[in-house]
Amino acid sequence: MATQAEMTFRLSAPPAAVCAAMRSPALINESERSRDAKTVEITDITSSEDTHEYEIFVVTPARGVMGIDHNKTEENRTRVRWDLRSLRGTWNWSGAHGPRVQVRGTYTLHPDGDGGRLILTANISVGIPVVGRMVEGKVKAGFEQNWPPYVNIIRKYAEAR
Repeated sequence: MATQAEMTFRLSAPPAAVCAAMRSPALINESERSRDAKTVEITDITSSEDTHEYEIFVVTPARGVMGIDHNKTEENRTRVRWDLRSLRGTWNWSGAHGPRVQVRGTYTLHPDGDGGRLILTANISVGIPVVGRMVEGKVKAGFEQNWPPYVNIIRKYAEAR
């Protein structure tokens, strides 16, 4: 079982500027902290004219089937790999819930007039008997709720370039 979320956004900045903004440590930090991250560490893994790969390590309030517990924290990592030629990024999240919870997705940028389109996807798979589908639905709803504010942060950085 898996659930997919997808949204498309129009931006006035060209795709290359959006890609550069999305890879900016300042944007990543602001985005993570806007979703209650307590700490954010970004580590470059590889960077060339063709690719950029990095990892985002975040400590957040603990999340579980019953919701968010602000009295506990958990660590998670997101590995992001951008193909800078095609302006497409893939990401994989790993966290405290181990291999039973798999979340991965893509960022895809396309020209659109004098700006661009950004397509965000997330594939969510929760291998927990009985409640897995419900948790997948909650995670999907979280992406759908958080993507518009995330894109507003992207606009702030991309359109300022």
